[in-house]
Amino acid sequence: MFGILFCAVCPAFGTPDSTKRSKDTIRIVAVGDMCFARGVEQAASKAGPSYPFERMLSALQQADIAFGNLECALTAHRAAVPKRYNFRASPTWAAKLAKAGFDVVSVANNHSQDFGSRGLADTVTSLTRAGVVPVGGGLTMSEARSPRVVARKGVRVAFLAYLGMFPPVLPILASGPSVAMAEPASMRVDIAAARKKADVVVVSLHAGVEMVTTPSRRQKSLAAEALRAGADVVLGHHPHVVQPVERHHGKVIFYSLGNFVFNPSPSFLRNPEGPWAAMADIRVSRRGVTEATLVPLLIVDRQPRPRKR
Repeated sequence: MFGILFCAVCPAFGTPDSTKRSKDTIRIVAVGDMCFARGVEQAASKAGPSYPFERMLSALQQADIAFGNLECALTAHRAAVPKRYNFRASPTWAAKLAKAGFDVVSVANNHSQDFGSRGLADTVTSLTRAGVVPVGGGLTMSEARSPRVVARKGVRVAFLAYLGMFPPVLPILASGPSVAMAEPASMRVDIAAARKKADVVVVSLHAGVEMVTTPSRRQKSLAAEALRAGADVVLGHHPHVVQPVERHHGKVIFYSLGNFVFNPSPSFLRNPEGPWAAMADIRVSRRGVTEATLVPLLIVDRQPRPRKR
């Protein structure tokens, strides 16, 4: 049903031409996984105030809406849940995200609960206080599943985010801090509610297989379900590498945007050229998506930057 499209700089619906854009067109940029724990936090303590976003500030701050996936807990709480990797960074990163230009971040992933429900609650609270909208996670399940609407130039964009990995790290409780799970029946209800509130619906989906450059069957099924339910854009995360773009009748799926800020893995160190990172550059209006481009990025010293053409 869907055709695969992947290229370095890839217009999904015609060639971008700013002179022909209507006045109500806005620009959304979306990036991949951000984890400020361990080596990133250590490097930041020695670097300048704009680290690690310095090379991307122009793209982030000039966008009408900037989105990313926050893949660590922002908390001082130190009681980790039993799992292989636990990522925790200072809550002060919330203000750094805001200063860099981020408007919305997903917390619906497999690391936002690394330090339990308290760690997730601290993360959501820190982001909200900093003026960054958390999506896909909240102090209750109802909050986690609620669409977050951001309006720019009269265009209303609703964001939803889901964890598509089963089972989740912690039990999912309706009355406590939780992340939204990518259960098709729930997604259909949430997306229908979002459509009533917004002109454009963006769904972030955390799913897939790490270090694999093709989407899994589950990724494809969940993304297709989101489009059928009424989403206009699907933004994928988790594989830590860039995966293809897929489009269908004016809607677009970015299966994986890879990493944005992350401590380098052994695989990265063996092949730093990637494809590790990309940015989705999307133009939308009240009528939906008008342009969608995949922009390749390069990561040097844990810092993303545009790849030279």
